[in-house]
Amino acid sequence: MKKLLFLVCGLLAGVLLAKILQRPKMARLQQLEAKEADRKANNAQYKHEWQQELATMPFEERMDYELFEAGLKRDGWIGDDNEES
Repeated sequence: MKKLLFLVCGLLAGVLLAKILQRPKMARLQQLEAKEADRKANNAQYKHEWQQELATMPFEERMDYELFEAGLKRDGWIGDDNEES
C-alpha cells in the first residue's frame, strides 16, 4: 500500500513539475507568434503601399521596374511572391 501511495504522489509531483516548467516555454512561444503576426501585418501593409506607389508611377518607370523584377526572379531571387503564407 505504501508503494502505491508513493507512486501516486510521485506521479502527481512529476505532472505538476512538468506543468510549472512548461509555462515559460509557452510564454516565449506566444511572444514569438505575436512577433510573427506583427511582421506579417507590417509586410502586408508595406506591400500594399508599394503597390499604390507603383500604380502612380509613369508607365516607363513601372515597366522598367517590372523588367528588373522579372530579371531578379529569373536569376532565382526569393521575393514576396515566393514566400509561404
